[in-house]
Amino acid sequence: MRRTVGLLVAALVAALPVVLLPGPAPATVALPAAGSLVGDVASDGTPVWVGHRRDDGSAVAGDVWVVDATAPSGSGLTARCGPTAELVDPVTGDRYDLRGRSIDATTATGLTPLRHTLDGDVLVLVDDLPAYPTLPYGGAETAPGRNCLGPDGPTGELERHPADQRG
Repeated sequence: MRRTVGLLVAALVAALPVVLLPGPAPATVALPAAGSLVGDVASDGTPVWVGHRRDDGSAVAGDVWVVDATAPSGSGLTARCGPTAELVDPVTGDRYDLRGRSIDATTATGLTPLRHTLDGDVLVLVDDLPAYPTLPYGGAETAPGRNCLGPDGPTGELERHPADQRG
């Protein structure tokens, strides 16, 4: 009996540091101004696009979103197409609406949305959600007919993500 109690106590003591040690802090990113879509880098180094739709400046669920800026093709980071708020992969030409959903029939998935909570003016990233499905061309949050990629590559209206190191 003593041996069983001793083993039980030893097992509990061995497990105690695992239970008491906190995990890594969740990544955070600043809440942008209302009515904007900005490229930013989360505190864990993840390049993201952060949108804030409300005109009154308040943040309400569904009116603030965060997507990983990495292109699903693996070619690098997506870029913003001038005033249209479309996001594009400068290498493949794949296009996404401002929430990261695919708007090209050639792209099977969208950008990865990141679940978050709001803590004042800071978005706390909770975890990755599944990538958005493909939307038909001309989704509600796009301006059809705009293209920031000409036959010779990106045009002057292509705004690269601030973390993009490509020339």
